[in-house]
Amino acid sequence: MPDGGTVTIETGNTSFDDFHAPGHADGAPGPYVFLAVTDNGIGMDHETRDHIFEPFFTTKDVGNGTGLGLATAYGVVHQAGGRIFVYSEPGKGSVFKLYFPRVDAPVERRSTMPLAPVVGVGTVMIVADDPAIRDMTAKLLKRAGYDVLAVANGSEAIATAQDAGPIDVLVTDVVMPAMSGIELAERMMDSYPLIGVVLLSGYIAETLHLERATARGATFVAKPVSSTQLLETVGRAVALRQSASNRPVTATPR
Repeated sequence: MPDGGTVTIETGNTSFDDFHAPGHADGAPGPYVFLAVTDNGIGMDHETRDHIFEPFFTTKDVGNGTGLGLATAYGVVHQAGGRIFVYSEPGKGSVFKLYFPRVDAPVERRSTMPLAPVVGVGTVMIVADDPAIRDMTAKLLKRAGYDVLAVANGSEAIATAQDAGPIDVLVTDVVMPAMSGIELAERMMDSYPLIGVVLLSGYIAETLHLERATARGATFVAKPVSSTQLLETVGRAVALRQSASNRPVTATPR
């Protein structure tokens, strides 16, 4: 909406006998809750609509966007068992409709007992092309006691690892420009056999071809990930390497 406009957000309940839309035939019938976001902006043509959920597809100029926002949203919605639809025409704005399976069971009450603080020991390398996510993750791990190296891409990670001291755990996004997180993980495990690896992505695991990395000990965690879950996963990665080596983990080049 380059000249301003209106965004309308709606929520509600609905039900489907089936999803009657191309590419969404796998939607299970039943009750759903929906979230609809509508704008009266410039809209999209058919060709653009066909590609908007693809990683790195963007209509923005170089340097003004990565094209990962809608792709990540698509992955998050499908991980929750939901479906996302888009309706748009040039000059008529856009409507995004998100549907999630409705659960009528009572909300499970969780313990309010405070969790024991995580005390991290070792060095963690974070690789994420989004600076906000990279900085937030680095702060979380530093508060837990880890030494942290934070870089933006695979090439920086490899160069930093060569110059830095021992790295205990690599935490990397799977989907990144140029070098993917899977390729980075494999290269790091080749060079540093004792390194722990945590792979993060908003996409469902089945679409990412993680087998090569997970078969070698990497752990996949689906986004969005809570602070507790991330700290526990990094802690387990450190413990596994300690157990495998029978000594404090230090990733040493071959």
